[in-house]
Amino acid sequence: MKQEKIAAIGLAVIIIGALSVLLSIEYGDELLDNLTNKKDEDIKIEIGDCADINFTAYYTNGTVFATSYEEVAKENGIYNELLDYSHLKVFVNEKWNETAPEGFSEEYMVLPIPGLMEALEGKKEGVNYTIGPIPPEKAFGLALEKDVVIDADIPDEYAIYGIIDMDVKIIDIIENVSVDKVSDEYSYFLQGVNTTTLYVARDRSYAKGDTKTVYPSWQSSTEITKINDTYIWWETNPPEDKIDNFTWKEYSYYGDEINYWENASNAEIIGNSIIVTHTPKINQNFTYYSINYSVESFNETKINCSNIDSEGNVTYREFDRVLNLTYNQSQKIVYRYPKEYFEYLLPTYRLLDPTVNYAVGPTAGETVYFDIIIEKIYKTS
Repeated sequence: MKQEKIAAIGLAVIIIGALSVLLSIEYGDELLDNLTNKKDEDIKIEIGDCADINFTAYYTNGTVFATSYEEVAKENGIYNELLDYSHLKVFVNEKWNETAPEGFSEEYMVLPIPGLMEALEGKKEGVNYTIGPIPPEKAFGLALEKDVVIDADIPDEYAIYGIIDMDVKIIDIIENVSVDKVSDEYSYFLQGVNTTTLYVARDRSYAKGDTKTVYPSWQSSTEITKINDTYIWWETNPPEDKIDNFTWKEYSYYGDEINYWENASNAEIIGNSIIVTHTPKINQNFTYYSINYSVESFNETKINCSNIDSEGNVTYREFDRVLNLTYNQSQKIVYRYPKEYFEYLLPTYRLLDPTVNYAVGPTAGETVYFDIIIEKIYKTS
């Protein structure tokens, strides 16, 4: 089910960016021909039905920006030879995350254009309609502008797909920036692009007094002590009962905890550092990535340990005896997002949290119209 939802979200993202991109999907007319023999000219769309719809979309000034008709695209200078101009396959539903019934779910989807979806109910098969004006908030979203706050509440299950909560305020918009000056983190979205628009955003999710765990030996002991418009400062203060004779812990590559020698570590704050020194006993054991080590000897900087495998073979490994940790560190809370990244992210947010009703690109903030004809209705409601 997760994969189906993500697939639907991916298609919806394409629609928001440019509705005509959906036309690149190659549809087969024969797929559902036998599912209904009803051809009544008065058949009407109800919530839960599926429909084949041809359309032309345009702005208030009459400029056409998307269409399912090849000849109309050519007439208006928006023709793309990579697209297969054909009707949209729509699942008529008010909830964007709903999936069409079995047999339709692979091709038919809810369009994330509330004004259009609402207007389809009651429309007849074979009839031409003009739908609009559809205001931006019910079309492709309000334009993302300076001082806008994006506060997305995204279900945890989507974090594995990189769709996480965001709570930022747009503090600046910089146009015509060379992509060479954009973080490599966004290179995937900038393929074939020379310049972009950067949206500068300040993270609002932090507050003075917030805590986190940086070192698992000291749970929730790293606290925000200072914050300004650009940075926050974290300070780690080990609790009194975890300074002398405590057990040092680290996170493994897999996120679980590694416990070092029990009650064999001491910590001391010196300047901007926390110095942790391990003083285990000879022959004291600990397990490191499933390998059991025993202390052979140590000096001021290293601890020499041995391991005996099941066949009696002995191997040795050295561990650092002294750790120099950061006591006070800063973190930048201002980020620069390229337009192309927001073209992907904002429609996804809008699907998962409709309160985030913002967009970038040519259709953002625009009032739009749709001239449509309902070619075929499938009574799946």
